[in-house]
Amino acid sequence: TLSPGSFVTLNFDAQGEGGVASVEMSVVLRRCVMGEIEVRVTDTQSKCELCPPGTYSFDARDKECTECPLDAVCRGGSDIGPDKGFWRQCQQCEIIEECIFRDSCLGGSNVSEQCASGNAGPLCNVCEDEYSRNAQGGCQKCGTIGVIVHTIVGISFGMVVIILGIIYIFRKLIIKQLGMYFHRFEDRLDRMNWNKHRTKVKIIIAFIQITAGLPALLSVDFHPAFNSFLDVMAYFTFGFFTTIDLGCYFSYNFYTAMRVSTLVPPGIMVLIDIFLKFKSFLAVRANSVSPSYSYKVRNVDRKRFFLYISFFVFSTISTQVFQTFVCEEFEDGKSYLVVDSNLECYTPQHQQNMIYAGFMIFLYPVGIPLYYAFHLYRKKKYINPKSFKGESAAA
Repeated sequence: TLSPGSFVTLNFDAQGEGGVASVEMSVVLRRCVMGEIEVRVTDTQSKCELCPPGTYSFDARDKECTECPLDAVCRGGSDIGPDKGFWRQCQQCEIIEECIFRDSCLGGSNVSEQCASGNAGPLCNVCEDEYSRNAQGGCQKCGTIGVIVHTIVGISFGMVVIILGIIYIFRKLIIKQLGMYFHRFEDRLDRMNWNKHRTKVKIIIAFIQITAGLPALLSVDFHPAFNSFLDVMAYFTFGFFTTIDLGCYFSYNFYTAMRVSTLVPPGIMVLIDIFLKFKSFLAVRANSVSPSYSYKVRNVDRKRFFLYISFFVFSTISTQVFQTFVCEEFEDGKSYLVVDSNLECYTPQHQQNMIYAGFMIFLYPVGIPLYYAFHLYRKKKYINPKSFKGESAAA
């Protein structure tokens, strides 16, 4: 028995009519290939042995086969593939990564076929062309009935919010024109004690916003029925891109979505301020001596709108800006954003967006609570008048 890589000379003698012909042939025995290890038979001889199922080897110089990872299937030799819900970067990569969305990763030994339809890239977390990222972070095919309905409902929801805002701004003018009907509506709200239930509605909306973001934040696979419920509730997260599936209509990445999401609320406040100033202009024009809509009332309405808008976008935008700093490093040494695995971290583009996100952290997750705390402190005598009187008496 000869060892792999050994050199041997073979001599052949052939008897013919002209006599005996001798042929000499030099042969080099092949070395062990990937999936095999060299096993010692005697002190001077060895042989190649294929790794059995449950183990693998990518280096023929290995002295023993490597035990199969927990989240993979090894069929012997170099045939190794991640389980469903897991991913690896290359055909000979040994590190098995858990996918952010388990349904996006099919597993298998062929890395070119390990992502579900419409998914690609690191962790199968990149949506291919003709696919859009939904509210839970997965990829869905554009043009389906569900996506079309989702887009129509999202646009309709946004239009209803805008119309209700305009009605609220010009409520007194509308009540004056259609007084009888709106007074009946106000009487019904008073009987319902709407102001008492308003805080409860806010708590419910905040709960929905946090719950709807759990699949993307925690990589949790909920029951399909609960995912459908979260898909409907996603409208209350006020995510301008996922709510109406904008990815089906033009190409964008996480950086674009973050910038638009953080700039839209200030833009809305500017538009509201323009409406309020126009309303004040109409009031002054109608009665310049004693306008029905004074600067003081306009300032109160401006603050009220800011409180509503900041409350509704606080959870969603705060989560989004922090995701700019969350990267994951892979076996090739490169790091990618967890929220958008198509974007490499620590590049000039990423550094610029980290600076922008850092500024937005002071504006949203830090600035909004500080603004609330400041106004609560200013109004503390109205919030708890008994305590305030006690402090004044003690002083």
